[in-house]
This record gives sequence, structure tokens and C-alpha cells, in this order.
Amino acid sequence: MTSRNLCFHFLLIISLWGCAKQKSSTETFQEVGIPSIYLAETATQSEITIPIALSLKSIESEVNHSIPWMFQNIEWPQFSSAPCQQPEIRYQVQRDSIHLRAEGTTMYFEMDLLYSIEGQICATCWDAKCITPKIPFSCGLASESKRKIHWVGKIMWGLDQQYQLRTVSETIQLVPLDPCEVTFLKINVTDLVVSEMNKALKSALKEADQAASQWEAKKMVQNWCDQLYQGFSIADYGVLSAQMEKVYIHNIQTQQDSLLAVLGLETILKWMPMAQENARAPLPKVFFESPPRNGFQIALYAQWTWKQINQLFAKNILHRNWPIDENGGYVMIREAQLKGDKEGRMTAEWVVDFQKGKIKRRNVKVTASMEVRWDESAQAIQLLNFDWDVNTRHLLLKWGIKAETWNQDWQKLQFSLAPYHTKAVVWINDLLKDNTPTGWKIEGGVDDVKVENLKAHSEGITIDFRAIGSVQVKVSDWKRLH
Repeated sequence: MTSRNLCFHFLLIISLWGCAKQKSSTETFQEVGIPSIYLAETATQSEITIPIALSLKSIESEVNHSIPWMFQNIEWPQFSSAPCQQPEIRYQVQRDSIHLRAEGTTMYFEMDLLYSIEGQICATCWDAKCITPKIPFSCGLASESKRKIHWVGKIMWGLDQQYQLRTVSETIQLVPLDPCEVTFLKINVTDLVVSEMNKALKSALKEADQAASQWEAKKMVQNWCDQLYQGFSIADYGVLSAQMEKVYIHNIQTQQDSLLAVLGLETILKWMPMAQENARAPLPKVFFESPPRNGFQIALYAQWTWKQINQLFAKNILHRNWPIDENGGYVMIREAQLKGDKEGRMTAEWVVDFQKGKIKRRNVKVTASMEVRWDESAQAIQLLNFDWDVNTRHLLLKWGIKAETWNQDWQKLQFSLAPYHTKAVVWINDLLKDNTPTGWKIEGGVDDVKVENLKAHSEGITIDFRAIGSVQVKVSDWKRLH
């Protein structure tokens, strides 16, 4: 899966859904159900809390790759050096697959270690030199079964201010299950084995911590944030952009075969007419603590300049017959130039064709200022309280059309966005389905998209959106998130 596809799904999830419920599952990971969300009317900071679940087996597979499967004494295949009359040994240890348990930012693990050990010891020394043949000894070699030690440890992890992954790994317990007994020697071989194992495991964990520190988390996070900030095109309807401000990671724990956590996001969502190419996003701050809110509050707004509005108007409104009465009267707008003022009124210069009763005209230039209102129930733009310029009023007198009747006809024009809502819902759900990453399962989708408010001003038009949907997500392949 490409990073762009991953960012696309991340953007859809944070922008269209929030406040997840966990559902029990008998599979190898938990499902996460996310119910309806509400997009606020004002351009405020969005806060989303999402319980997430990842396959624990997939994470264990990644950790297994970072820790060696075989340990040996440093001098292998030679014996370790030791003072005279002290045992010289060499050993090999094979570990079992790791099993993880999470409590906050600490991952506990445990596994069995199978080992074989052989050594030699000098019975008689003179002046620190051996003067008799060395006596060999061994455990777990040849026909003997390998000895077993149970290993318990922990990996504490976190991200620093530079988004560098830091881990500190250590052994908690090494418990011998099969003692190594050499009866003719007066030495405790089991204790010797545990001591040597501790040294080898400490070295292996240190190497694993160093390997983890090489993971370029900052580069990956910057890439994700940039793509979210630059925006993703939603068919012909515009671009959705997200500026991540804060990320909260809380209540990390294991349950059955899943790693569960609460992910909190504070972000600014924007709807734009076009993407911000090559724009760099500020990196969010990461907190390993509870999000400030349960549930969610999401604000999504769109702001278009008058230049962009004119482009949209030309693409969707021009050269269509708009009915103004039940007797075949219509208005067809050929050209349009729209602009606004500080009072929220819009001025339009139109070149129109129209028919009203027996009067039919083509390529007539008319100009008026008017109020722009949003009819939420009809999901349509209304134009009210027309104030026509002198030239247009002169034409009305010439044609014998009453200004009051003319205004009533124009106020019947409603530019509905409802048909686009259905198309947007179908398109987003199809896109979500067609781009589901390998290792993800996403059920549900967007149920409805609505505009709640629309305001004109001197710089352009601002629109507030509301979206409702539900989705269930489960992630079974941790590697594909990298």
C-alpha cells in the first residue's frame, strides 16, 4: 500500500467519522465500530476520539524480526576466557516466538529459551596456570534434550519532540526450568548459565533499541501531514484538507489477540476548491495522555473566493433553462460575473435569455444586487430582495414587465445542491471500498452529506457542512502501516 493510499484512508476516517465503540470478536483482532458524527457550523478546531485496534500477532511478528532468534557467547565458537579453576564455557540459545502484553507505553514480553552449554575447568592450578588436563562438562548436547529457561522482559517506548522513536528494553526475569547439573563439579552451572544469558540478552536488547532508533518516524509523520494538509480531491466537488495540531495516545492495552488504544486528534478541516501543491504542514504535538474530550466535535467549512465562485457558477449553472413559472417561462444565464460586499449582499452582472408570457428576449444584460440565503430543508441557494440597476429597470418598463412580478420570478430560482449530495455519498463510499488497503477491513460508510449554512461576504462565500456516517474498521497487518 502506498503512503498516499494510507493517508487517504486516514483522512476519510478522521474527517467523516469519530467516537468509536469497541466490539468483541473471536477473530485474531478486535473490530472498531464508529457511529455518526456531526460537522459543526463554524470553522473551529475539530476534536475526535477514536478507539483503535491492531492485530497483536502482526505486531509480534514485527518485534520478532528486530530481536535475534539465536544467542551465543561473545567468543563463540571459542570458549570464554576465565581464571584458572573457573569454568570456561560456550553456549547457544534459541528463543521461542515473542508474546506481548501492553500496559501504557510499556510492552511486556515472555518466551522460552532453549540452550545447550559446554565447558571445561582446570582441577589443579599452580601460579594461576593449569597443570592438569582440563575436565569437560556439558548440558543439552548430543543425545541430551536442550535445557529451558523462561525469559520475561519489557520494552518501554515513546516519541521525543523530534518524532524519534525511543525504546528502552530490559530483562525482568530469567527462570531456569531445567537445571543443568554436573554432579562431579562443585559449581552451580545453572547460576552460571543464567548469569551468562543475562549478559547476552542485555547485549541483544541494546542492539534492538539501537535498531528501533533508526526508524525515521519524523519523515513518515511529515509526509502524512503534508499530504493531509495539501488535500485530497473529492470528484468535482473540491478538495478536503486537514491540518493536524495535536495527537493523543492513551489507554494502550492488550485484549485477547488485539492491541487496543484510544487515539485523540485535534485538527482543522477545510474544504477548498483546489489542492495546496507542495505545501508543508506543521507537525502536530504528541501526548501520551487522555484526549481532552470523549466523543467528538468536528468542524468542516469551505471558503471560496469570488473568482472561484464564478468558475463554479460557470461550470454548473450557465446554459441551463431555469423555470420561473408554470406556463413555460424560464431564464437561461449565458454569462455571469458575481461579487460581494461587506453587508453580505451579492452583485450579479448577467447576460440572459428569458421568456415570460409572450415576451422572449436573448442576450440581455441585467445587473442587480441581492441577498444570498441558504434553505437548509431544500438544500438550495435562494436569491432574495433584488435591487436592479437603472438600465435593467428601464428595460423592464420598455418590455411592460412589472418590477414586482420580475422579482418574484427571479426569487423562484433555487440552485439546489441536493442532487450533488447523493452523488458525493456514492462516490466517497465507492472510493473507500475500491481503495481499502491490504490488511484492512472497512465496513459501512457515509450515509448523508448536507450543507447547514451558506454566507456571502466581500471576499467570497463560506459554507458549513454536516456529514453523517458509520464505519467499522479492523487492521490485521501492522507492517503495511509503516
